[in-house]
Amino acid sequence: MDTKELVDCLAFAKELATDAGAMLIRYRAQILERVYTSRTHFRTVADEEIDGMAIAAIRKYFPDHDIHSEESGTNRRGSPWRWVVDAVDGTINLWSGFPDHVAFCIALTYEGTPVLGVVNAAIRKEFYWAAQGMDAFCNEKQIHVSGVEDVNRVLMGIDSGKDNRIAHLPYLEKAYGPGGITCAMMTGCASVPLTLVGSGALHA
Repeated sequence: MDTKELVDCLAFAKELATDAGAMLIRYRAQILERVYTSRTHFRTVADEEIDGMAIAAIRKYFPDHDIHSEESGTNRRGSPWRWVVDAVDGTINLWSGFPDHVAFCIALTYEGTPVLGVVNAAIRKEFYWAAQGMDAFCNEKQIHVSGVEDVNRVLMGIDSGKDNRIAHLPYLEKAYGPGGITCAMMTGCASVPLTLVGSGALHA
């Protein structure tokens, strides 16, 4: 993997995430129609249009790269590079206006190994990125995980996902058991709590 190529890909991902964040802000102010894709899961025009914008940009600048999108599925070109896109992580939050855990997420893998990731939590005005061989940043300030070691002091983010929505319950019961954590917080979004772990605001 060429270092310059990674730097160019990171610059592209950051620019794309910035554009997607502006779209998230715009859609946040609208009343969006829900289109149910399963009994309990829906998407909106925001998911579709931001995803379409991201896929088109990747295809324009990296036509030979593979793409895996939550909305569009996998498009293989036989490349060692694969972009992974979640146009709107926190669709329910975007639709309802609560909470502010909504983000555009994009990552790049090389031969199956993650090499960069960008999360734009635009409503929170938090822009996170990290890349192989570099540090992790929020709004261009370096971030670090928490130094909390006492499990009783831990604030933990948790998300049930959209498929097996009760799979986490045994772990949650254990986490709240004797000698367990302070609090587990479920916000309907996976990426923002993960970035908060990276910045030390959450501990796990």
